[in-house]
Amino acid sequence: KIDVYRRLARANELSSLSDLRSELVDRFGPLPAPTERLLAVQEVRVLALHTGYRASQLADGVDDPTGQLRLHREFAAQFASG
Repeated sequence: KIDVYRRLARANELSSLSDLRSELVDRFGPLPAPTERLLAVQEVRVLALHTGYRASQLADGVDDPTGQLRLHREFAAQFASG
């Protein structure tokens, strides 16, 4: 379990997440909703990294002139709420 969490946290490309998802499905069968949400949240993080956001920029109160941060947060909230 811990190895899966480590790999998830280290994934910085969408292809890595896709490979991890495929491996989990191969090993365990259909993924439960919480696992799918966890993968989706990591996808948002990867997308945020590729748009130039760093973790320190994801804190509340950040100037977000393009609206991208708001969209990433809305997308993440959609999956976090189930």
